[in-house]
Amino acid sequence: MRVVLVVISVLASTLTQPKSGIAAQDSGHSDFNGDGRELPADAPAEYRADYLLAPSSISPNKKLAFIYPKEGDEFPTDPESGTADNYLVTLDPFRIVGPLPVGYFEEINHKGLSVKWAKDSSAAVIVSEGKWSPRCVIAFEVKEGQIAHQRELSQAVSDFLQVDYNNCAPDDFMEIALSGSWKLNPKNKVIVKCVSDSNGKGISGKKSWRARFEGLWSVAKEKWLQKRVTPVFCRTYRASDLPK
Repeated sequence: MRVVLVVISVLASTLTQPKSGIAAQDSGHSDFNGDGRELPADAPAEYRADYLLAPSSISPNKKLAFIYPKEGDEFPTDPESGTADNYLVTLDPFRIVGPLPVGYFEEINHKGLSVKWAKDSSAAVIVSEGKWSPRCVIAFEVKEGQIAHQRELSQAVSDFLQVDYNNCAPDDFMEIALSGSWKLNPKNKVIVKCVSDSNGKGISGKKSWRARFEGLWSVAKEKWLQKRVTPVFCRTYRASDLPK
């Protein structure tokens, strides 16, 4: 079975009110689970009609934000008819910087959007969360007004864990869970710390697997500087194995 990931980010956010009248995120770390806001008045009519702005996605310098469509298709039968593009935009004035393949829209099931900015607004990590796995984890830099060094990270982490999972060969479950964090350090490197569990529902008496992943991703170099999988157990699940 393919290992999938669930990313749980619990981060406090502090909002202030910039001149444009849109709340901005000063801490550089934000979670968003509520309703989006209408786009600024200077946004083109076609975007104002179909898109919303995630208020907690606004960068610390209050110049950048993430917008997403009101409608989308979570399970498209045709890849070409999938979820509409999400975008990084500038504020005051409004401008589309470029698309971000986050796959997030207003009515998506089990929605959760986590945006972590560098303090100088030069890089960010966006996590689109699902019930048992992140739909994606996108890391990127902003250089000369453009998106640079963009990379999706969750599939790579899944692949690293897959080897140990296969060696264990646990009972087949639909809900393989992973909880952890994806954080930017001051050098624009993503610190990844996760724990993966094959028995997401904690069913006793089933052969189960658990492992930890720790890694360090360089956004600028687009490569893993560190990566390590540490097995925790491969055996029959016990009641004491339930996360505390």
